[in-house]
Parts: sequence; structure tokens; C-alpha cells
Amino acid sequence: VVQLAHRVGLVRAVVAHDQAAVGPVLVDRVTVRVTGDGFLYNMVRIMVGTLVEVGTGRREPDDVAAVLEARDRSKAGFTAPPQGLYLERIYFDERDLWQSVTSQR
Repeated sequence: VVQLAHRVGLVRAVVAHDQAAVGPVLVDRVTVRVTGDGFLYNMVRIMVGTLVEVGTGRREPDDVAAVLEARDRSKAGFTAPPQGLYLERIYFDERDLWQSVTSQR
């Protein structure tokens, strides 16, 4: 579980994250699925932007841990555009959330 803090008192837990490339050797689409107990404004878009920078070689994979530890938005990557972003499911019961996460593994 990765906890991200935006402001004092606003902490969200990302409980699952996966990604997959779809397409030929030169990837034409990447799917990123993020499951959490809530999301801050642009949180997922910033996460995706940072991962894109890693994937394109503008950052090293180890930089992601440093970004999270810094808890400073300016250390993260760009905010990915909203096109293609959608809400897949809402869990109203925390047990359903955790059951979904464990069944994805």
C-alpha cells in the first residue's frame, strides 16, 4: 500500500496498481489501472504522467520512489491529459474493495 499526501489531513491509499502495453512492439496504448480508497484532484493523471516519463526514458524507475517519499508535487512528472481516463467502479464497502484487490493478483 502506497500512501500519498497532498495536504495535511488528505491522505489516500493506493491499494493496487497495474499496467499493460497493448499493441505492436511500438506501443500504441498503455492501460494503467489504479485502485484506491479515494483520489485527490489529478492524482491519477500525475501518476500516469510520471510513469510515462519513466517509460520514455526521461526518468529512471527508481525516481518514482523518490517522488513518493518527497511528498512534493513539483518532484513528480507532468499531468497526463484526461482523454481516455474513466472511472470503472466505485466500492461503497471497504470489504468489496479489498476483495477486488486480492482477486486481481
